[in-house]
Amino acid sequence: MLPTFYVPEWVLQTLIILIALGFPAALVLAWAFDVTRSGIRKTRRSRGALAARHRRHAWILGIGGLVIAAMAVGGYWAWRSSERGRDAQLQADRESAGGAMRTIPEKSIAVLPFSSLSEDRENTYFATGVQQEILTRLAKIADLKVISRISTQQYQSKPGSVADIALQLGVANILEGTVQRSGDRIRVNFS
Repeated sequence: MLPTFYVPEWVLQTLIILIALGFPAALVLAWAFDVTRSGIRKTRRSRGALAARHRRHAWILGIGGLVIAAMAVGGYWAWRSSERGRDAQLQADRESAGGAMRTIPEKSIAVLPFSSLSEDRENTYFATGVQQEILTRLAKIADLKVISRISTQQYQSKPGSVADIALQLGVANILEGTVQRSGDRIRVNFS
């Protein structure tokens, strides 16, 4: 029921540890005392052959309990070490894929070089100017991380998907677009 109430994970872990520590104490108390109609009384000791059999059974149960506890602890450690190994492998895969592991700020953007749809060479310079103007205006926003034009130049021909480019640049948002100039009319499309 604890997840239903959004209880932190450490509370459940602490509760399980307390139950695990309390179980042996409850077992010893149950062995040493009997609950009767007149209340809780200390268990009477048997004598003779019956007592020897009870002691032998107690030793067998005690050793069996220790074996089960050791198996549980060993299983837990094996599970934790395999989980750590899996986490280390995931981190190594991420580092090899995208350089050093880094957190990507939500308020971050990279403006990819704009493509010129016009055949005129002069319009290519115009597309670069539009990109530069957008970068300059975005850089004035204090809370926004803006990737420089030099870092985005390698994506002029847009190799790979936009998601891969965003991961490589370490940004949450990518702005790409096209510029078309025809006479006195300019058309800028971006997404």
